[in-house]
Amino acid sequence: MKGKTILSLAIVLSLLLGVLPLAAVKAADPVRIEILFENGLNTITKAPCNNFDAFVKITLPVGVSITFVELEIHWDPTVLELQTGTSSDVIEGPWMDSFGNAGFLVQEPDNVAGILPDIADGYLAGGPATGSGVFCTIKFHAKAAGTSAIEIFAPAPPGIETYLLNGGDLVNIDESVNGETIVEVPTPTPIPPEAVFTLAPSYVQGVTINLDGSSSINGYDPVPYPPGYTENINDWAWAIDEGNDGSIEYNLNGMNAAYDHTPGFVGTVAITLTVTAPDAHPPAHPGYVDHDSLKLTTTILIPATGPYIDIYTDFPGQNGEEPDGALPEPMDWVTHTVHSKKYAYSPKSHTTENQLNTSQ
Repeated sequence: MKGKTILSLAIVLSLLLGVLPLAAVKAADPVRIEILFENGLNTITKAPCNNFDAFVKITLPVGVSITFVELEIHWDPTVLELQTGTSSDVIEGPWMDSFGNAGFLVQEPDNVAGILPDIADGYLAGGPATGSGVFCTIKFHAKAAGTSAIEIFAPAPPGIETYLLNGGDLVNIDESVNGETIVEVPTPTPIPPEAVFTLAPSYVQGVTINLDGSSSINGYDPVPYPPGYTENINDWAWAIDEGNDGSIEYNLNGMNAAYDHTPGFVGTVAITLTVTAPDAHPPAHPGYVDHDSLKLTTTILIPATGPYIDIYTDFPGQNGEEPDGALPEPMDWVTHTVHSKKYAYSPKSHTTENQLNTSQ
């Protein structure tokens, strides 16, 4: 109420409606009262848990003025709620105050029913208001998925209170956006599970390939919302295609599995992991997909054959010792084979391959 002295709404109305005669003022152009959002429209889409403002705008044609306003606002409490659930969520707009000293009063809301029973503003001094502007701002919170109208109630039917007054004259509201102001709160998008595993580019024959699907990601079904539910993976299925030709040689199961290739097989192997996360919290969102697959390939190689030697070097030390005094370490290089003979370097040798070729 901005610290101003104002009579209760009931007293104000009884004085205005009981003492002063009411004569309807009919304007040539429409008197309009509506709710707009930050997009400038009567409709808006907000994600669940988002806050937003609803602006009550009054438009008066030329020749029409008002000195008092009283509104009643309704919404669907299963979809929307006030941000704090108190009268502080309703803020006086700048329009009426620009013409004088207006007293603003809001009755506490009925949050269960989704009703602001009384929002009133009237001049203590100055006025009347003309033109158009924002009468008040209502701060809402998108509570859950669904669709809700934000309704401004016109004077009829009896008992529903929306008044525009000019002194003791009732100003007819020609256009009231009643039930057409819509807030759409969509259900979040469902997320399917995701199959995740890795493979090295190649493996040597005879090596067991350990398959690990533990990094796979569970699914999410937003229904029922809120809050929606994580849907856990309960099946990891591995399909092994040796040759990557579309024929499956092995089927394995489990988060972790061990694959041993067919003896003697060499070539490309395609491994497909399919994870399944069924909806365990019905009803399921119609768009929820409970499975996902990932296909990776690797190559089985013949093991390398032939002689091997350890090559020692004293570089960068001297006399066969490293700078720190340690003995030389083998470097595990593949043996040079010269004329089908095997040669080993001496510990302090820097002999080149050409020297070896001529030394035999």
